[in-house]
Amino acid sequence: MGDEEKVRRRRVMVLDDNEEVTLTTNQIKRLKEAQALQDNQPESKIVSILTNIFWIGVGIAVLLYFDVINAVKYDTRIDWFSFQLACALLGFASLVLVVAVFIIQKLLGRNYDVELPWAVPTATISGLLSIVGFIFAFYPAYGIVTVPLVVVSSISFIITLATVTSFFNI
Repeated sequence: MGDEEKVRRRRVMVLDDNEEVTLTTNQIKRLKEAQALQDNQPESKIVSILTNIFWIGVGIAVLLYFDVINAVKYDTRIDWFSFQLACALLGFASLVLVVAVFIIQKLLGRNYDVELPWAVPTATISGLLSIVGFIFAFYPAYGIVTVPLVVVSSISFIITLATVTSFFNI
């Protein structure tokens, strides 16, 4: 490697264990061009939109097919303590994600990993516990079908939350 090549090297990022990664100026330029090309691909945006529509549609279809709303209203077999606990955990996870990721990151322009390093792990644990709570709540009414019902509904809820917040550009 020539002296000119050594001069043109720059530090790009520092990894968690303080290991430095260096790239040449040309490599940095190619990475930026590839990222810009990938971000502007209309196919990837169309695929993303279609995937979101698919999961939202599947979630609505599952909720309608299994008549979950009427089951929540009228079925006495549903465990109300588990249901209310799961709703509270899901609400907390949604609130943390909306505040951390969308408000701090997008509106204020700050990195939520630095500002609130506990946010994503806390929301993830809360979301997973809410899935377990919904499974316990609906199992007496739906039996073994409860697990796919809750998992599909949870995926649909996450996609819906991300889609709705992206419409408001937050």
